[in-house]
Amino acid sequence: MSPEDVESFVGKMEKLGLIYLKDGKAEDLVVVDQIKGPMAACDWIKLGKTDWQNDPQKKVSVCFMVGSKIDHVLIPDGWEYERFLSQHFALVPTTERYEKTILIEDKDGCEVHIDLTTGKKVYLGRTKS
Repeated sequence: MSPEDVESFVGKMEKLGLIYLKDGKAEDLVVVDQIKGPMAACDWIKLGKTDWQNDPQKKVSVCFMVGSKIDHVLIPDGWEYERFLSQHFALVPTTERYEKTILIEDKDGCEVHIDLTTGKKVYLGRTKS
């Protein structure tokens, strides 16, 4: 997601009654960057890395609640390691997003762009148009 879409999503959650920050700390929800971790002080969630399918060459970020006993990674249907952000990480500043890519599809809240440098597809989840 782009920073403006994250902000929009958090705003929607707050309108539904959730509290994002209270006294500078995450209260009911927290924004987590899979590279940097929680974007606000948060004592109830952690971010770590684990081997994907027992392969130490394939690391994935995992987010978990402090004290949880889950011993496996839950992933969405259709998720593939090869398309995972940590596998192919690239940060495109918001100001350059449309200068370095071409939008080829916008469907169900997901923009698909072609990166003009690599020729590969780039996906951007959107919460607003």
